[in-house]
Amino acid sequence: MRPMPESIATIIGSSRQLLPASDSARIDCELLLCLCLGKNRAQLIAQDDEKLTSKQSKQFCSLLKRRQEGEPIAYILGYQEFWGHNFLVDKHTLIPRPDTELLIDIILDRFDHKPRTIMDLGTGSGALAVTLKQTRCDWHVLATDLSATSLNMAQQNTPADTSIMFLQANWLDCIDNACIDLVVANPPYIASNDPALANLRFEPRNALVSADNGLRDLSKIIGQAEQVLTIDGCLLLEHGYTQQPEVERLMKTAGFRTEKFNDLSGQPRAMIGYRK
Repeated sequence: MRPMPESIATIIGSSRQLLPASDSARIDCELLLCLCLGKNRAQLIAQDDEKLTSKQSKQFCSLLKRRQEGEPIAYILGYQEFWGHNFLVDKHTLIPRPDTELLIDIILDRFDHKPRTIMDLGTGSGALAVTLKQTRCDWHVLATDLSATSLNMAQQNTPADTSIMFLQANWLDCIDNACIDLVVANPPYIASNDPALANLRFEPRNALVSADNGLRDLSKIIGQAEQVLTIDGCLLLEHGYTQQPEVERLMKTAGFRTEKFNDLSGQPRAMIGYRK
């Protein structure tokens, strides 16, 4: 590796050379410096003439190498921002995406503060469940995951004053009566042969990949949902951008009236099913 620059300003100025493959090289370098120096980004700018110590330079080089090898910045930092809050993540937990905030937008736009029972399937870091509970305090929120490790992470991400019921279960297997007003899920939906997986090699494969060309888990949730939803209940799913026609077919076959949504890039990304 090339000799490290000495000052904060020099490192930040060299960010594109240090991380040529990153589309957020400057921000990545700033965040790594914050971690090494115990500063926030505003302090970096205000104190950009400060020189790194030998120990700090060594730590920065180690973290930078991990980022250069493709490890997501969220795993290096140990957290990812979602809906304005930082959620702990590790290699066992899918990193929450900005596009998944679309699900929060849809829910808050269509459902008021009236008490409801909400279920977040495959909760992972707990980002959806915690955000929904904090924005709709009168809702009863349940969160499931098949992974005990993920449930533990979600519980760590739940503030002490936020009440969420966590259940270890495979999708809706733990519910046997029609008691849920809204089911929301961002399940695995990537096909096993999708070339995009090459850029996701650090994240848990079982949180990304689903059989039947990425549709098996979506299909199972849709098939189970009608049995657990209340009369006016709804099912909200995130899906792959090429999957919307098939997801709509599955929902309509299961008796749902559908509404479709695009993500931040204008790609088909989510669908809500209303019980008829």
